[in-house]
Amino acid sequence: MNTLKPFFVELTYNAVVMATNETDAEVKADQMAHRITSDDCYPRTEATEIRSLAQLRRLDHNWDASCCAYGGDEPSLGNVLPEEDPPERDTSTIDMFGGQP
Repeated sequence: MNTLKPFFVELTYNAVVMATNETDAEVKADQMAHRITSDDCYPRTEATEIRSLAQLRRLDHNWDASCCAYGGDEPSLGNVLPEEDPPERDTSTIDMFGGQP
């Protein structure tokens, strides 16, 4: 059985909007976001596994422990993620102390 894990996914859509300046272009893109995402069938997607709430905050400060992931059964990310990053494991020395208590 595969266990679900949280992944931060960044989707990038491209569009051309008619506007008077950059600010107006951003406003119009926001207003037409649903249409843009429907028309751009091949957005660029990049996924990163999330291993802690601290990592999630570094990727996007708008996400926190109370947020819910899309497609999951858990009520919030705080239920599945530890607060701090897990320690890094050095695989080149992982067996160096295998017999040590």
